[in-house]
Amino acid sequence: MLPRDAIDAPAVIVAAGGGLAVRARLANGHQFVVCATRSARRAVAGLAVGDRIRARFSPCDFSKGWYIVDSEGKQ
Repeated sequence: MLPRDAIDAPAVIVAAGGGLAVRARLANGHQFVVCATRSARRAVAGLAVGDRIRARFSPCDFSKGWYIVDSEGKQ
């Protein structure tokens, strides 16, 4: 479950391995692992290096985030 006080941030994919987790980078250079939520699994399968995404983090842990897809299925 995503925390209520989660932080959303734009990111760029730097490594995509074909699984449900990819590596991304924030604008300040911080790299982290992005995991797909259940509703975003189809969308994360089509990501490639250089794609821009929106990630959500717990305020306590910036080493991993969740891939966020809006209600229309876009990033």
